[in-house]
Amino acid sequence: MAALRGLIIVLDRSFADFAADLTRSRIPSFHLPHWLIRLCVPKGSLFYLDASPETVVRRKGELQLDKATELRQRYLEVYQLVEGNVIDAEGSPDQVFAKIIQQLDVIYGERLLALIA
Repeated sequence: MAALRGLIIVLDRSFADFAADLTRSRIPSFHLPHWLIRLCVPKGSLFYLDASPETVVRRKGELQLDKATELRQRYLEVYQLVEGNVIDAEGSPDQVFAKIIQQLDVIYGERLLALIA
């Protein structure tokens, strides 16, 4: 219940991984219909840490550049569809974390203003 009310933060990328790349679930590659993705989107604020394909390949050695490019495009499509938050993940871990905290401040600030109004 606390997660549904937005009182806790859950870090889980399973929804986005499944929606963007079914092959990770050993399902032949095809795009899920938009209506199904919207139906399955979890409650809460969704964040995608977006980095260039070159950065992703450097950080995750098992990916090739063409696959990283394809996955990035699919993730961006999913997050646009579900109106998720895309955060620039270039930079040090501290810089990226600061961007996440900044976005959470915006989200919670908007919630507080809605409660006051």
